[in-house]
Amino acid sequence: MSIDTSADPLLQCGQGIWDCLVADTEFARLVPAMNRIDYTGDDRTVDKPGLLTADFPQVRVVLTGLESQIYRTSNSSSAKAHFVIEVKVGDKRLENMTQLLWAIYCAMSRWETYLRDEVEWQGENVVKKLFPMKADINYMPKAERPEPAGWVTAWAGALELFILTTTVQEYEGGT
Repeated sequence: MSIDTSADPLLQCGQGIWDCLVADTEFARLVPAMNRIDYTGDDRTVDKPGLLTADFPQVRVVLTGLESQIYRTSNSSSAKAHFVIEVKVGDKRLENMTQLLWAIYCAMSRWETYLRDEVEWQGENVVKKLFPMKADINYMPKAERPEPAGWVTAWAGALELFILTTTVQEYEGGT
């Protein structure tokens, strides 16, 4: 995958996170392409029903929130796009989870290459910072029955975007 710079910056951020992941050799070894649940493409049915052993681990990138501030400075606005990388490993053996967590951690260390230097909007690179956040790995939510094959958050972070306020105000849709 590569970033589609004709898309909006939020979609590009999701694509950039996937680019970080798939460029990492260990991540690619651990997670076959068919188990990468990618919501940034055209496929409307990316979730897999009826899972078998070969369907694990699964990984997905999810946009979970957006904080925005118009006129953060005298001439620019900012947005923090919150993303999580969730995994489903199929069981609770620590080794299955830790290998994948470490591969994701190492892959995201290259965020500058795949996000800061690639995400572009209206001719400008807009991603300026990555704020890693705590990811609580909770195998057993209190209100639900234990589900060893459930999704857990492996990585969380916020990407900070800075854009000229006039560019935001002049945006009419499209590219």
